Amino acid sequence: PVHSATPACATPVDEDAAVVTAWQAFGDGLYLVILDGEEQRELDRQVWLAPDSRLIFVRLTFLAGA
Repeated sequence: PVHSATPACATPVDEDAAVVTAWQAFGDGLYLVILDGEEQRELDRQVWLAPDSRLIFVRLTFLAGA
């Protein structure tokens, strides 16, 4: 059977607010962006993707008691 990836009761997303939140989280160091093995540290840096590029997002979490 084929299942939809989007549930029927999905909440609409405010795309502009999501982008602002993502920029803020990136600036606060809450996640890493790695492109072809190189960490991306600048929001306004131009990058080029190739068909075989690997783009990785890593969400960082703080450990209690660390």
